[in-house]
Amino acid sequence: MTTRLDIPAHERGYVRVFALDLPDEEAARFNAEALATALGARHFDATRAEVFPVGDLGELGLSGYLAEGMGVAAEELDPDRARLDALKGHVAVVPSVAFAGKAQAVTVTAPLRLIGTYREESAAAPDLAPLMTESAEGLLTGTPPQPPSPAPRGNNSALIGLAIAVIVVLTVLVLKFGAM
Repeated sequence: MTTRLDIPAHERGYVRVFALDLPDEEAARFNAEALATALGARHFDATRAEVFPVGDLGELGLSGYLAEGMGVAAEELDPDRARLDALKGHVAVVPSVAFAGKAQAVTVTAPLRLIGTYREESAAAPDLAPLMTESAEGLLTGTPPQPPSPAPRGNNSALIGLAIAVIVVLTVLVLKFGAM
């Protein structure tokens, strides 16, 4: 059985879990690059995907790993918790970022078997109360700030006078102390 997954461009906030139906010896050699090939992903960041034996998670279990390690909300996992924790052998955990932000269709074929797609808790938009102010509705009051006025461009006679005074003082000092 094959399953087609359409990954939208710039997808973020999802974690896909695949069972790896291979004998342990073969599964141990199945890495993230092999995962990209098996999915037929044109764009895939293998450094963002994981393939590992479920037994390595110990008592935490796969559902615990997804909740604590991947940020998937407990209520998101509840319908599949028993099935996730009953998995044996190797699994592949693939977050959205592994698809490199590119729209693509991937095909799940043997030895992969899609277990589920879960939304990361931090990716969900919070429920926010609407702002109830006039400015939130686009009605601004008051006068807009005025741009700063340009620096005055009068004559530079004061600056020229200061420069002449400095030159005169320096000349007097050189003549007085230079003649000693």
